[in-house]
Amino acid sequence: MRLLYLLVDELSPSVEWVDRRLREGQAAMPESWTFSVEPIRIGPPFYEENALGHAMAVPGIVHAVLKRQHEYDAILIGCFGDPGLAAARTVARIPIVGPGEASLLLARLAARRFGIATILRSDIPEMEVNVFALGLGDCCVGIEAIDLPADSVLTDPDQTTDALIAAGERLVERGAQVIVLGCMSFGFYPFAAALRKRLGVEAIDPLRASIGALQVTATLSIRLGGKAQQLERPEDLSRFLFQLVGTVAVS
Repeated sequence: MRLLYLLVDELSPSVEWVDRRLREGQAAMPESWTFSVEPIRIGPPFYEENALGHAMAVPGIVHAVLKRQHEYDAILIGCFGDPGLAAARTVARIPIVGPGEASLLLARLAARRFGIATILRSDIPEMEVNVFALGLGDCCVGIEAIDLPADSVLTDPDQTTDALIAAGERLVERGAQVIVLGCMSFGFYPFAAALRKRLGVEAIDPLRASIGALQVTATLSIRLGGKAQQLERPEDLSRFLFQLVGTVAVS
């Protein structure tokens, strides 16, 4: 399995930023699977952590799927909010993994009630939409934001751990039996293990939940996300993406 982790929040990530995700991502993979990291090429210079940021990333995600799907066996969208997931699956010939979808469905398998800990309050409305779209509204006790700058999550892991534990305690008090880590950055450090130890409940890491979803569907010999649709006018999509970034063929 060759998995591409698609960065959607950074068009020009630093070498250290990419290397950390490559290293930690590969460590989470089963033996013989490979983990690659690439940023999208179409998007704003700053990724807003809300519905607008998600929408602005969609052309870049669709472009990357069309351009790279012949080189990989699956693509993982690098944002817990699953921006562009349905659009990407519309044109994809390979499985496209939404980490939010994978984590939330796994949470429901693990327990009756779960809560989500995310980074910023601005993330919460879109997460609520996704929770209800999956039919899990009655299972989610709430969403708590740790309100730390996104770029500090991995640079100060002790501060992040303390904030996640505090958020997790509030969710457990409301009846959560599982804590879902609602940001992909949480998957590149053992925050889930720290929460399990301190809170005594399960914690779901979105990176490993996504890889696990691919393992399960491979074991069952089923296609994650269904098959691509036949576009009515693929040449128009090619023309639009060409205007944005360069040549890409759509068929």
